[in-house]
Amino acid sequence: MIDLQSVDSLSAEQLREAVRSFHSQVRFKQSVIDKLTHENGKRDLTTLYPLTLTGGMLA
Repeated sequence: MIDLQSVDSLSAEQLREAVRSFHSQVRFKQSVIDKLTHENGKRDLTTLYPLTLTGGMLA
């Protein structure tokens, strides 16, 4: 992690490397969020509508 106060003193190459690192971290974290959101949504739908999603019939 880069201290925001030290950003002004970084060279262009150091800034590029920092951006690459941050971009990689954001992509990883977003993929985890997307996976959890998908799994949560799937679970919530089957909990709310078990008969509809499993092909069951309402009485």
